[in-house]
Amino acid sequence: MNKLWFVFIVLLFAACGSGGGGGGGSSSAGDSDLMEDSSAMADPDSEGNSDSTVTTTTSFSSTTTSSVTTTTLPPSSGSVVLTSVAATTVLTTETAQYRIVFQPGTGLTENSTVSFTFPSGFDVSNASIDSVPGYTIQSISGQTITILANSLGVVDAGGFGTAIFTNIVNPPLPGTYSIQVTTSLDTTPGTGSIEITSSGGSVTLTSISATSVLTTQTAEYRIIFSPETGLLENDTVTITFPNGFNISGASLDSLPGYTIQSISGQTITFLTTSFGVVDAAGFGTIIIQNIVNPSLVGTYSLQVATSTDTSAGSNSIDIAAGGSSVSLTSVAASIILTSQTAQYRILFSPETGLTENSTVTLTFPSGFDISNASVGTLQSYTIQSISGQTITLVATSFGVVSAGSFGTIILQNIVNPSVAGTYSLSVSTSIDTTAGSNSINITSSTGSTSVTSVSATIILTSQTAQYRILFSPETGLIENSTVTVTFASGFDISGATATSTPGFSIQSISGQAVTFLAGSLGVVDAGGFGTLILDNIVNPASPGTYSIEVSTSIDTTSGSGSITISSN
Repeated sequence: MNKLWFVFIVLLFAACGSGGGGGGGSSSAGDSDLMEDSSAMADPDSEGNSDSTVTTTTSFSSTTTSSVTTTTLPPSSGSVVLTSVAATTVLTTETAQYRIVFQPGTGLTENSTVSFTFPSGFDVSNASIDSVPGYTIQSISGQTITILANSLGVVDAGGFGTAIFTNIVNPPLPGTYSIQVTTSLDTTPGTGSIEITSSGGSVTLTSISATSVLTTQTAEYRIIFSPETGLLENDTVTITFPNGFNISGASLDSLPGYTIQSISGQTITFLTTSFGVVDAAGFGTIIIQNIVNPSLVGTYSLQVATSTDTSAGSNSIDIAAGGSSVSLTSVAASIILTSQTAQYRILFSPETGLTENSTVTLTFPSGFDISNASVGTLQSYTIQSISGQTITLVATSFGVVSAGSFGTIILQNIVNPSVAGTYSLSVSTSIDTTAGSNSINITSSTGSTSVTSVSATIILTSQTAQYRILFSPETGLIENSTVTVTFASGFDISGATATSTPGFSIQSISGQAVTFLAGSLGVVDAGGFGTLILDNIVNPASPGTYSIEVSTSIDTTSGSGSITISSN
């Protein structure tokens, strides 16, 4: 994952709506470019506009946190599931930030409340809410903190909300402690637990990746680690490289989270800032530049420890003498109909890595017209040349890909062949010259639309809700195509709006059907996922299971999904 895309993801999660603690519908994307559209492929690195019923909150940080306890049973209407509890430190008497993920069975609307009850031993008297929008503290009474949801704290029924509390003081005694959560709509509580310990533990070095694993090359190293008892501001992280590496000129990536305190021999010591805080058993990431690889081929082991968890963890990386091969992980297009002009999304994985100013060569089979191919704005690659069926691109600093990781190239104005069939594309790089290949099916007939999920901010009868509909067009969705959503009889959609849906605008409302027009950000890959968000939908007056259908102007065979409306 490159630097710009990582920042974009963090900012996106911190800013978008419909989630606890301010987080909204989740969205993720590829490793090495900012996508031009909201389409998605079911690949390990790219989802685009694939919002689901899950809502997520991520504070602005170079860390990713992991829960201490997890519950996966879905909630029923009237109850709450406490999905996870995580803390930045689980040491006794320490002041920690707590991240609590909850799942309301009925949903959570604006001005609803959520109450969290900590067990005896915790000091919550000075608790405050994290700066991520979504909730404000309404009251603290005894061991209970009650928060008020604003418009950014809305959570779909069965979705996930996150509340982040600071200044929680852990109990003085080690042990397992249970925390409860209820809402003003779902009064049956959910419970989760966390282990409090009196001593530090160990660090796991989860992964090591480098932008180049060739001998003597200068590389950027990405170290992902997991501290057992957590990492607080002003704690230190120590990374030790084996002999052979030159770390004397090491510097940090521009992302906040850590500063270099010292470099001594083969060891770099980092100081944690407020953005580098990591939950106990969560994950932190440190990106180090200007590391010079050893001159000898071999497997090299690195170690990481923290000032709290002094038992070091280790992991290894293989340094090679020469380039190898590229995997073409996936090929996706915004439309797979014959003779249509499409946007192509190429996901590839270079075995040895891809550095700035390296080149990537894509070869399309005969039948494709690539003469007018282009890359959009905010891309990580520029086109160097187009020759015959081959496009050569140059990697910018944002197109750097770690060895074995994933890069994404998005090409516009590719004209599909006029003959239906399976076509194979290949990719290689100037470092990994052995090409990888993958194929795409071009069809002469349209298909159907699938409805992947339907969720609402509240599923009670006669209530006004926000609806989130995730759909998948078999043939794809291009700019200026339409999507029609038909609600079952009983819903009042006359006042429907779609201000929360990037990429789509409402073209018309007729009867029980809302028709959307796709903009450039509403493009969806064939078989990918798009999301429509409708506000001001009034639920039926009678409880029951109701069907919602979706079709597009390309894939006219509609798909359907359902939602259960409850009276309590």
